[in-house]
Amino acid sequence: MPDRASAMTLCIVISTIGRSAALERLLDSMVEQTTGDFSVGICDQSEGSAVAEIIRRYQDRLDLFTVSSSPGLSAGRNAVVRAAPTSVSHFLFPNDTSVLDPSFCERLQAKHADADIVAMSYVSDGRPRYEHPVDHAWTKFTVWSAIEAATVMSRRVLDQVGGFDEGLGSGSFGPWQSGEGTDLLLRTLSTDAVVRWDADFCVRGVAQAHGLSRVEEVRKLRVYARGKGFVVRRWSYPLHYRAGTVLKPWVDLLLGRTELGLHGVLATSLGRAEGLVGHCWGRSSESRFAPVRADG
Repeated sequence: MPDRASAMTLCIVISTIGRSAALERLLDSMVEQTTGDFSVGICDQSEGSAVAEIIRRYQDRLDLFTVSSSPGLSAGRNAVVRAAPTSVSHFLFPNDTSVLDPSFCERLQAKHADADIVAMSYVSDGRPRYEHPVDHAWTKFTVWSAIEAATVMSRRVLDQVGGFDEGLGSGSFGPWQSGEGTDLLLRTLSTDAVVRWDADFCVRGVAQAHGLSRVEEVRKLRVYARGKGFVVRRWSYPLHYRAGTVLKPWVDLLLGRTELGLHGVLATSLGRAEGLVGHCWGRSSESRFAPVRADG
């Protein structure tokens, strides 16, 4: 096992498209941390002045730096990582609609300084988005239970695997509007990363449909589902897993285990199929869907 620093120097990575109220709530949760031993990097993709004004108000209360980038959540996060001080050892990537509990950073630094990856719980609407694997294995099948907005990664491992694929993820110019986090985590399987699952830590966020009309929600389901299908294809998952990826939304509907409704299930299943074959059908095949970026 390689030598590791005894302390975790944490950078909170925020890529924002200008949701002012949400960004202020996140920064307030940073100010309220019981330790100030962390930095905050913000990539402003809002193309306006509101975010710059918010940053100015918090500049004296946080160790904060700002960058710019090309559009897309992946591009913004990569830009912050590149600009972060060399002293930073670990990164956390919350969405700009997230908040952290006051003791989050202090507890994390005390408990997991020697870990490369800490997969935590992402809580929306008062419940975890996914349940962590019972056996805590880190495999190509369990990484889907880790959400990058609630996953800490060391600079050591990020340097080994590279950053987020900027052709994937919310706001990117490609048709695959999700999957960037899972794709990155899948690359860590070939490293010697020390991985821990810890549901005692959580990042609190919003539901995926937050702030969207029903039409926008269904469209978002489809373009995000494409990303999942594309990642399953890229990483050569077995045939039974590919089939299950497309069919599972229908099984959940029949068993009453989903709230997506018929149109949502259809959009999810179709989007995953598009990703699996690498082709998009119909009017919804346009490449970029920035208006539906909600990062939930």
